[in-house]
Amino acid sequence: MIRDALQATLYTALTDADYGTNDPGVYDYVPTNEPYPIVALGDIDYRSWQSDNENNYRGEIRIYVYSDKLGRRQVNEILDVIDAALDRAELSMDNGHVITIDRIFSTTDIEIDSADRQIRSGRIDFSFLIGRDT
Repeated sequence: MIRDALQATLYTALTDADYGTNDPGVYDYVPTNEPYPIVALGDIDYRSWQSDNENNYRGEIRIYVYSDKLGRRQVNEILDVIDAALDRAELSMDNGHVITIDRIFSTTDIEIDSADRQIRSGRIDFSFLIGRDT
């Protein structure tokens, strides 16, 4: 499936990125018992982008960042690394290739985690076009 192949490609790009001293764990879910900082791949939404060609897709992905540091610095630094690793990157994937991937939005906020602690969260959204090899 396209979703699984794209997720695997993004996971590899994010785990290979150089986060410096931040070095988050990268997951496809938000774990409850792992140390911060955490990067979590969100849902991937996609659909055909050419009505006559079901091998091309467009869509969006949201990536989350969580930190136990209440200041914005750590989350923003990780968001910057993710942006540098993915925005306009040339990414290959099983049975296809990412034609383009572009950052469309990012933000930070304060949340309460599963242990009732205040944490800093961030999110970064990307749009993408995929050409699937037939």
